[in-house]
Amino acid sequence: LNIMGDATNSVNTSKTNLLMEMLNIENEIIKYDYDKDNILKKILDSSPLMMMNHIGDYSIRAVTMYSILDNIKVKDITGDYINKLGNPTDKREEAISIDEAYEVVDGELKLKFDNIVSTERTTGDLDLVKIGRLIKGLQRSQFGNNQAENKTIIERTALGSLIFHMRNWLVPGLMKRWSGISTFNTRNEELTLEQLDYNNETESFREGAYTTTLRFTASVIKDLRRLKKFTLSPAFNSLTQEQKSNIYKTLAEFGAIISLFIIYSLFHEASKNTDDEDEKYTYLYFAYCSRRIYGELFSFGNIKELMRTFSTPAVSLSFTENFIDMVGQLFDPLEEYETGIRKGEYKLTRKISKLVPVWGQLEKDTKESLNNLLRF
Repeated sequence: LNIMGDATNSVNTSKTNLLMEMLNIENEIIKYDYDKDNILKKILDSSPLMMMNHIGDYSIRAVTMYSILDNIKVKDITGDYINKLGNPTDKREEAISIDEAYEVVDGELKLKFDNIVSTERTTGDLDLVKIGRLIKGLQRSQFGNNQAENKTIIERTALGSLIFHMRNWLVPGLMKRWSGISTFNTRNEELTLEQLDYNNETESFREGAYTTTLRFTASVIKDLRRLKKFTLSPAFNSLTQEQKSNIYKTLAEFGAIISLFIIYSLFHEASKNTDDEDEKYTYLYFAYCSRRIYGELFSFGNIKELMRTFSTPAVSLSFTENFIDMVGQLFDPLEEYETGIRKGEYKLTRKISKLVPVWGQLEKDTKESLNNLLRF
């Protein structure tokens, strides 16, 4: 309750929002404008009124924050872990995490056992900056670049904002898969420091999943040509755990891509072989969903699907286009559809419905949506 109540408070009072504030994690639900110094002004502000638009991003950031904080344990000034009673322990699983080390007292975060907790080891300002940076980096990598402070140069322009609207997952997704691709033909042991990609947020070197898979494949092919024998197992065992994980991710992703295309093909074909309208609608719906997910997932590995994803109108552009179309229809408000499933309906009624968020989706023609998806 305190989390939502903070939307109309002048300061944060919930532990979650206070932790996000301390770690400098952007919070689109709770934004402060200090000239709004009373409840009425806060309620009338657009941010609280539109909080449901941001609740998804907020939940992702909060859950990611707690996931990372729960895995960072607190130590005392001697370097020993501290349990929930404030006593030292040598068992990491008994130690309290950073989020457990803080409590809310009179609306402020206070560090428990502050007389024995080592701020130099766990909760110092520099450590908190690093933790906040790690959380934001993980959020961007997993869920897309949705924070205003992390916008790329092109996203800060008007054209770039339109292009990347609702597609903030594309650039982080490409980096997650293709980072370091220029060196894929170089063996791991031959890579120089200048060729490695260092991630300041995780303070470690990173490599795209597809890059790792291609590098491993290229190394195996080279060994096969040189040694005239297949050496897959020894080569794979020599990889680090992160490199093995990247290969597993690549195989799983392409397995999902192939499965989705098969599912789409089956449902699409089934829709052509039935005369029952309800069955046809159901088959087309599942065909559309599977084809849409296939296209967006394969955008990282197929330039045609990437261009198709970019060619799909952004939400803001679609609304503008629908609004202009509706205004044009006002000059002929009694015009009706002459063919198709909407035969006899007023075009104006349909075009107005497309401007209403929920109604517009309910009235959506699945076959039309699928055709629009495949038209590129």
